[in-house]
Amino acid sequence: MDQMSILISQEEQMYKSIKEDLIKTLYKNGLNESYLSLKPRKSYYSVMFNASSVVVRISVSPTPTLSVPTALLLPNYSSMVANKKSDYTKVKIWPSQNIKTYTIMLQDMLQGIIDRIPKEYDCCSRYLECSNARTCIHPDKEFALKCGYKKILRSGRIFFGENRNID
Repeated sequence: MDQMSILISQEEQMYKSIKEDLIKTLYKNGLNESYLSLKPRKSYYSVMFNASSVVVRISVSPTPTLSVPTALLLPNYSSMVANKKSDYTKVKIWPSQNIKTYTIMLQDMLQGIIDRIPKEYDCCSRYLECSNARTCIHPDKEFALKCGYKKILRSGRIFFGENRNID
């Protein structure tokens, strides 16, 4: 008979402590938690967006480390950087702090991934309703991810409707 372990790894515990904050970033973009997953690898765990983009790698051996995609690392986090490599940058986790200290940085990483999804069209037939709501209202969130106007609305610029602020 197979036994199921009730213990979870330290990496899984770390993920569990940041997951709620990452989900807030998804909700802010009209997405749900199904876009976020944790994938075990040989020597670390990867927190994934949409099963294809790495948000962060979590490792506890030999010391607790976060590795983030270098291309998404904002300059204001340079003081946290321990070792910058070509694709991934290791971020210091100080023993006196827990991983929650790093959630704002990780939320920025996730937002950076979402913002880099290329647009496939400028706007859909709901552009006026979206303008009036100041956010994308399209019910198909997968379709909405590829909307160029959604990204414009998120920046605060509104081209149409009662909230128009661009001449």
